[in-house]
Amino acid sequence: MGLRYVPIWLKENKLKKNLVKEVHKATYQVLKERFNLHPKLAQDCYRDALVIYKCWLKILRGVGS
Repeated sequence: MGLRYVPIWLKENKLKKNLVKEVHKATYQVLKERFNLHPKLAQDCYRDALVIYKCWLKILRGVGS
């Protein structure tokens, strides 16, 4: 569930600078509290979701070209 939350949040908030820092600020506490994740798992979750999101964007840009 947490892994789905972060890409949705990213899509809604369209960040450009300091992506990892901003994603951490916005999602870390939510992942820990709402999804009851251990702190390390919350970090891994938003980092994995960030990689998935970046790959997804790259694919979409390639399809549009």
